[in-house]
Amino acid sequence: MVGYVKYLEDIPLFNLDLKCLRSLAERRGLSFNEISPLRQILPADEILNDGVDDDVHLWQLTQVLSRPKFVSQFTKAGLGEQTESFSIYGKYIDGKAFFAFVQEHQQERQMLLFDAVEELSTYVVSRYASMNTQAVPPETGFDSDVDHFIFTLNVIDSIRRRYLTGLLSGKHIALEHITLQDYNTELDFNLKNSDVRWLLPSALRLVPKIHRFKIEFDPEKIAYDPHYKLVTKYQAEDQGEILFFLSDDIKKMGLDFTHHWKYALGFDFRDEVGDHGRYYLAPSDEINHFFELSGDGQCRYRALGFNELLERLELLFETAVN
Repeated sequence: MVGYVKYLEDIPLFNLDLKCLRSLAERRGLSFNEISPLRQILPADEILNDGVDDDVHLWQLTQVLSRPKFVSQFTKAGLGEQTESFSIYGKYIDGKAFFAFVQEHQQERQMLLFDAVEELSTYVVSRYASMNTQAVPPETGFDSDVDHFIFTLNVIDSIRRRYLTGLLSGKHIALEHITLQDYNTELDFNLKNSDVRWLLPSALRLVPKIHRFKIEFDPEKIAYDPHYKLVTKYQAEDQGEILFFLSDDIKKMGLDFTHHWKYALGFDFRDEVGDHGRYYLAPSDEINHFFELSGDGQCRYRALGFNELLERLELLFETAVN
């Protein structure tokens, strides 16, 4: 359940140029680490207005952005959606965790300062995810690898295209299976087009540095995990046409993405040592589809309600700041 959080108007909000924070940091003797957004900024010619030394929240924000423990960079895009980016930085100050939400807005940088991971997570999930509060059965998820992540998204795109083609032509097209040819036609389209209205191009564009994974795009070369139950590969003994039979779960996912999905977010967690996981969140009106990609290429997929996603993000932010 969602715990107590401040009203949004009680969260410190700043509309400042980072040059001002750089000037304040230098004047107060702060240094900058490798992931600080202030590191490459030239200080402002003029110091901030009088009275800034008395602004406790501004000083806390400056400390977070000077030497953050982690940075998480988010990008959002989708059907009819304007591309949106923001970053979250975290750091402990005097034994308390603080988080800075930083976003460009109309040529101005807006920054929010949170002093509780619950408040930060509630803000992010409330603003960018589905508000569905029903618990989701855990068996709808799977644990596999990045190849299955790519395969799953392309299969769902194939289902969506088949459904929409039938709708436009007035014909009923069965969704029991797709052929290898159908899959490869969709894959060819998705790899040639950076159209974020389709899942696979959306993930390839939004998930930070996803191309660092060694991805196998050819479905005939994927080592299919026995625990992966969404799609079953079939080929007759006479080496006839390869078919991919669709489970009820992936057919439901395909129709959910067809009717109820509009945008997705890709994000990561990074510190001075390196990257620590990449993530793809595709909320629909019905549920939050959440894919987690670890550094070794493992993939964890879960369909999460609002509360489950909130708890998951709280844990991710807590782990990153610690």
